[in-house]
Amino acid sequence: MALAQGRRLQRVTGVRAARWGAVALLVRPAYIATEFIVAAATTGGYSFVSDSVSRLGEVGCSAAYCSPRHELMNGSFVGFGALLVGGAVLLSRTLGPWVTGLLVVSGLSSVATGLAPLDRDATLHAIAAGPLFTAQPIALIVLGARLRSDRPRLAGGLLAAGS
Repeated sequence: MALAQGRRLQRVTGVRAARWGAVALLVRPAYIATEFIVAAATTGGYSFVSDSVSRLGEVGCSAAYCSPRHELMNGSFVGFGALLVGGAVLLSRTLGPWVTGLLVVSGLSSVATGLAPLDRDATLHAIAAGPLFTAQPIALIVLGARLRSDRPRLAGGLLAAGS
């Protein structure tokens, strides 16, 4: 009887963890709103097409360019990276070890990016940001490939986004 209760508790806990993991990942697109808010406050011009989002996190100001809300941008790199790590860990049973690992690396890379602003040390910033741009798309492709037979439409979206 105790074993059955333990298994039931594990299932309930697993379901709750998965729900919180899904919420953590679903909140992440709010990052785009942060980017727009910070970009609107810049002086000297910011281009969504030709400038890197990292420019919004630059802490220094000059007559030519200033991002007065850089703390918000760098904080969002850290916060949304933490959400990616947390969501991946909480969904690890569903995602599998490879996708979970790749998403954790991506999230930690995002956190490091927020802690190493572009204008303070461009090399450190590039080292911090690099894994995010490789690990996250690979995670989407691996997950899409795994889901091809069970959820073909979702798999197609994941494969397209990862590509």
